[in-house]
Amino acid sequence: ASITGGSEKFDYYSSFSFIKQDGLANKDLFDEYYKRYNFMTNLNYHIKEWITVGTKVSINNGNKHFPPNDPQFRNSFPEDGTIYQTNVYSTQPVRDPNGNWGHEGSIFNPAQMLSEGGYQTRHVNDMWMTGLVKLTPVKEVSINVDYSFNNKATKEMSYLAKQPFYNVAGEVMGYYGGSNPNRVTRTNYDDRYYVFNAYADYTKTFAEKHYFKAMLGFNQEHAQYNSVSAERRNLIINEVPYINLASGDRFAYDGINEYAIRGAFSRINYSYADRYLVEFNGRYDGTSKFAQRDRFAFFPSVSVGWRVDNEPFFEPIKKTINQLKFRASYGNLGNQNIDLYYPYIATMTAAEVNYLINGDRPMSVYAPGLVSSTLTWETVTQKNFGVDFGFLDNRLNGSFDFYTRDTK
Repeated sequence: ASITGGSEKFDYYSSFSFIKQDGLANKDLFDEYYKRYNFMTNLNYHIKEWITVGTKVSINNGNKHFPPNDPQFRNSFPEDGTIYQTNVYSTQPVRDPNGNWGHEGSIFNPAQMLSEGGYQTRHVNDMWMTGLVKLTPVKEVSINVDYSFNNKATKEMSYLAKQPFYNVAGEVMGYYGGSNPNRVTRTNYDDRYYVFNAYADYTKTFAEKHYFKAMLGFNQEHAQYNSVSAERRNLIINEVPYINLASGDRFAYDGINEYAIRGAFSRINYSYADRYLVEFNGRYDGTSKFAQRDRFAFFPSVSVGWRVDNEPFFEPIKKTINQLKFRASYGNLGNQNIDLYYPYIATMTAAEVNYLINGDRPMSVYAPGLVSSTLTWETVTQKNFGVDFGFLDNRLNGSFDFYTRDTK
């Protein structure tokens, strides 16, 4: 559902949507589902002819309820698979003559896992907020400034209940290894992302044939990822998954990671009589993922084009060949997307050793791994030559490109 409207000075757009999807699990055994609510609104207010302010708000709320898993044991039921993608004998019955869940040796029963093995949940609240200002102080100049904030809060819960194995007499003879001890794990993620953009455009046509456009801008981003997780085993009541209602080992984990990007960018376009085209782009970017001496890099690119179909000498055959354009480009593009946040820093890990000293497992700090002293931006250099053409009143169009790409 959506609504839109406004006046000369004010306009708005809002929308709301809801989706519900059921999973693959048999409904009689497990209620697997995903629900999501989306709300979005855009507001713009024209304070003066040359100044406009606006805001954008987007809220996405999702809930997922899905089957349990045993990541500490065999990771038998990963979220990106299905519980039926498991090693189960074709001769294994769902239930035995006593009415208990059937099994073959230590091979679990998927139906039992779905019905009594527990569950997992994930609740995600993802909010985006943007404020923006657009200025047009003179006809040829446009200035845009925007600031965005994103907060993604995720709550996860994993509950794994004990699943007994029965003998022919109907007695409990053991438990599936992945469910013993039973346990509950709660994990919270708090991800925050901030981005600021500011750029200005200047556009001008001189003597009716010389088109010129220039852009200059600045960009800064900062992201932070926080997580905390707690687990406890040996639930007092198998069907009640609360950390306070467990008597076994406690485990707690937390972590914080962050990165930042800062850069300036520019673009210049020139066209003469819509026949000869030139464009220059340049970015000067820095990232917190690399050491200070290798943090910033410059990535230029240039492209040229020739609209042959707009040349006077081409006019006699333009009815046959409607479009003909040659173009060439050369440029660099940087990439700082790597899995690690601080790859240039040697980090030491601490953990309990696998032996006892005076009855205890002491903590040990391990030597860090090797790190690269020259790690920096990945640079992709591309050269391209292309042709665009059109025939039959542009009803038949095509293009040809030859390029080389070198990644370092």
